Amino acid sequence: MTLKSGDLKDLIYSVFEIDEYKSKMGDDSDIIVLSFTMYDKYASEDLVNFIEKGYSFVLDADATPVDEERGDYRVFVELDRDHDSIDNIMEILDGVKKLTGKNNYRFRYYKGFKSYPVTVENLTNFVPIDPMQYGDIVSESNMFFSLQLETDNKNSN
Repeated sequence: MTLKSGDLKDLIYSVFEIDEYKSKMGDDSDIIVLSFTMYDKYASEDLVNFIEKGYSFVLDADATPVDEERGDYRVFVELDRDHDSIDNIMEILDGVKKLTGKNNYRFRYYKGFKSYPVTVENLTNFVPIDPMQYGDIVSESNMFFSLQLETDNKNSN
């Protein structure tokens, strides 16, 4: 089946995650993982096929159930962490926008709770494109979340 503009309208969440999930293709410092949540199994399979066939820079794409009762599925997309990463994310999102008719996408990075509008500037500020930079950001984030958890535990006692 060939997808046309608007075929996935109202079938995808407006917020997607970057680097929240581990790569199945290799080391997380070398691979960026995007995850989109879809409202339907068949829509998620269509998006996987579209992404795998439409973007030569994509290493892998896959769909897995999130909440079978509600029918939600997560689409994972893996791509190299390199100097083209930001442009590649924007290119994928451009295709997703055409399929869904949505233009107001936001992203969350790593374990963050806050979402940000998808712009080149925001992606550049949050998404490390160098493996060494990724390691530093993950270490800082893990320290922050550990301190936050300690504070929350002390406050609840």
